[in-house]
Amino acid sequence: LNASQLVFITGVPAIEAAREAGMAVIHAPCPEVARQFPENRPDVPPKSEIPTTTPPWPPSEFRGRQGEYQKYVGPRSQPPGIGIQWNDLQDQLAISPAVNVLPDEPVIADAHELQHVLANRKALHLIYAGFATNWCLLGRDYGIRSIARYGYNIIVLRDATTGVEFPDTVDDCMVTEISIREIEQQFGFSASNEDFIAACRATAHPIATE
Repeated sequence: LNASQLVFITGVPAIEAAREAGMAVIHAPCPEVARQFPENRPDVPPKSEIPTTTPPWPPSEFRGRQGEYQKYVGPRSQPPGIGIQWNDLQDQLAISPAVNVLPDEPVIADAHELQHVLANRKALHLIYAGFATNWCLLGRDYGIRSIARYGYNIIVLRDATTGVEFPDTVDDCMVTEISIREIEQQFGFSASNEDFIAACRATAHPIATE
């Protein structure tokens, strides 16, 4: 199993438990995949147009790493170069077939859409799961670093996420662990699948007491 397949195996029970408890499930794939779900896309007002001007510094040639500044291109572009393998797989990107997107579940592509959905639903608590912890869960504009500034209560499911690891970190999942620790230290909380699913089931089927 690769990392993303493992996330779906551990994440699907959490999704089902959330649905059973009546929680809103919001799918947030990359924008290219979100466009595959036109019926699930939220109807959001357009972003307000804010006039922007290009700052005079740093110089535009430096920002574009052109001319005399070409030597400062990023590490992926330095010889011999590191290809971005998924650029050749755009037509194959998709949500895993293990994750069944229901008709009433929004599929969002950016922070503007997510914030609109959350505000309409009066949501205060966000539970994050999925691939990849260090890039998507933390780094996208609808990821934890960005969304935390709104003040939501944020929880990440430790057993339902994994990071983009390196050859020397994959055995111990070090990148995933450090990413979870960053969330715990700066942005919110973490929970195990076991505790989350148990809480969802208790909410869906409360125990009657005298």
